[in-house]
Amino acid sequence: MDLTLRRFLYLSFFAIFFIVGAALLFHLQGYRYNQDKGRIEQTGAIVVESIPKGALVTVNDKEQSRLTPAAIQSLAAGDYNVSVHLDGYQDWRKVLGVRSSRVTFSGQLRLWPPPQLGERMLGTSGAESLLSPNGQHLLYRLRSGLASGLWLMNLATGKTALITRPSSGTASALAWSPSSRRILSFQLNSGSARIDLYDLEEDLWETVPLPNEVKPQLVRWGENDQLLYVATTEELYQWNRRTKALKLVWRERLDDFRVHDELVWGLVRSNSGGLGLKVLNRTNLKLIPLEEPPQLAGSASFFEARGEWLPLLDQDRHTLYLLHSPLTELAPVRKLPEVISVDWAPDGDRLLLTNNIEIWEYRIDDDKLTLRERVSEPITKSRFFGEEAYLIAAVGNKVWALELDERGERQRWLLAEYTTPIEDIFLDPKVRTLTVETADGFYRLTLRHESDGVLPKVRL
Repeated sequence: MDLTLRRFLYLSFFAIFFIVGAALLFHLQGYRYNQDKGRIEQTGAIVVESIPKGALVTVNDKEQSRLTPAAIQSLAAGDYNVSVHLDGYQDWRKVLGVRSSRVTFSGQLRLWPPPQLGERMLGTSGAESLLSPNGQHLLYRLRSGLASGLWLMNLATGKTALITRPSSGTASALAWSPSSRRILSFQLNSGSARIDLYDLEEDLWETVPLPNEVKPQLVRWGENDQLLYVATTEELYQWNRRTKALKLVWRERLDDFRVHDELVWGLVRSNSGGLGLKVLNRTNLKLIPLEEPPQLAGSASFFEARGEWLPLLDQDRHTLYLLHSPLTELAPVRKLPEVISVDWAPDGDRLLLTNNIEIWEYRIDDDKLTLRERVSEPITKSRFFGEEAYLIAAVGNKVWALELDERGERQRWLLAEYTTPIEDIFLDPKVRTLTVETADGFYRLTLRHESDGVLPKVRL
């Protein structure tokens, strides 16, 4: 072999070494030839996580070898049809985009069980329900039948208990205390009134001994379990359960009222039949003027307060007012139109607002409305699914799980379908079970198990 040939082979070896080495290095760094674009570019990846784990991932109809949580690497930039399947659950599907040198996360998606009726909890109709402020118990009243009476349901366990049978009076008000430890029952019977309190921990009833000259027409809790507010035809009194002291706080005929943030918010009927909103300072017992008070129709109701805000719904005009103390710098009234039902997020900084065919999310801090879903059937109720990026909605006689992920088309999964209309839905605080109130009774559905794991708080 002459010198020229040896030099050629030597140089060829080094050229091949550097070419192969460079190609291998580029390959290890994720560079691939993109046939669609006709160029070399760095690849990306998709990471898929699911609750429960161990689900099969399919990317562009190709099953992946790893189960969730799974990382699918060396993907050219572009859109991919990703699906997740696990026996006993409904599939998840989404078009996910991949960018060069970037990782696309599915988010820890939840897999939902197939449609189910659930466990029948109560085989009777005509229930009137009231959820406790902490979301742990459901109070409901049955007015007729062998099961008539006042019942208490633990939403986590599904256990029910009869706490009292109906009396000869008419219960005109039922209310939870702010701590969710007591229940107020107010009855009127032939002009006489009776106020009873039930203690959940002690399983005992007590009667409030008001003076005979005080004739209650309406009773509400104060800001704690020790204070009750009693409205007569012309006055409002404060009753201290501990000291048994009765104090006159307002001389006015009130259609309804709530005590919130050291204030009394009262609805006063005008001569024309409409309602006006007045605000009383509990500290000095003086009225606080509102610059732009709500213009209410003939029917309005307060919802549970959270933090500094008290919701007031004009039921005739489907308008929600968020009330804030006028003693602060914030505007005391925010107006939100086209609202039928309301649900608070667990963190108290968002509201879920429902009209006939739409679900909106309202963020209090930035005063922002976002459309979350629009359907073709009337919506009865919608609720946040804890802190996860999902909603539960009752639409007609069906219950749906709706995702908040706005990448591509938002998905929804049918959870249950009944023969009678749905009146309300309730989730336990750990969002493991769903209680559905229909026209013929309650049903309890299991949505997830202890072994499923939990999802972190997700904001989209």
